[in-house]
Amino acid sequence: MSTLTKEMTFFERVTCLVKREIALKKKMIYSGLTAIVILLVISQILLSIYPWIIEPFAPVIYSFTFTIFTYAGYAFSSIMFNELHTSATAPQFLTLPATAFEKLMAAWLVSYVAYTVVGVLALIILHWITGHGGQMLTGTGLTDFYVYTVTQSIFLFGAVYFKKNNFLATVVALMVLFLGFSLFILVINTFFPGAEQNLFFVSSGWKFITFFGGLPASMLTSLFFLGLAYKKLKNKQIA
Repeated sequence: MSTLTKEMTFFERVTCLVKREIALKKKMIYSGLTAIVILLVISQILLSIYPWIIEPFAPVIYSFTFTIFTYAGYAFSSIMFNELHTSATAPQFLTLPATAFEKLMAAWLVSYVAYTVVGVLALIILHWITGHGGQMLTGTGLTDFYVYTVTQSIFLFGAVYFKKNNFLATVVALMVLFLGFSLFILVINTFFPGAEQNLFFVSSGWKFITFFGGLPASMLTSLFFLGLAYKKLKNKQIA
């Protein structure tokens, strides 16, 4: 690091990195914010003209908008380290006067914290427009958010780990993981009927998603994948 950079505090370096990330991705960010505003305006207009569609379609609206929020977040997280995998920009990124941890922290703040704050605010506004804003605060809504927290960290890890097609590569890796887990459950259930319910604390049937249910589990699992991302990024920076 340069002498000037060494004199900067951790917070100042991370702030500079965050501003850099936002500047590099400002077109995508502006497009996303514009799409959110347009969606909210159109929703308000349609619901003022056709108020009768609120009740029957409120659950669908929640599921649809939250699905858009999650997959857009995964795609956004997957491009956070594109510089790292391009020969023209990798040297510049790796020689930035900041540690691997600071670079990962900046990427996480932009792709998770900032994105989630904006996205959740938009979802709350949309759901209050429909008169069902409380659904975001129910057990189902919180569980969905916990799952998103875990999965987002996986896609951020994929952004560091895979060299190209990060989003698709991470999706395929998750599919393989879920397939392996399903086969494991099938084997357990074949030789020990009903054992999977006690093993994974599922009362009826099995749902892999319940493994991530709850704030403590989601935080620990997210930290695990962020730790893997940090280790991978640090190794690349040393290499």
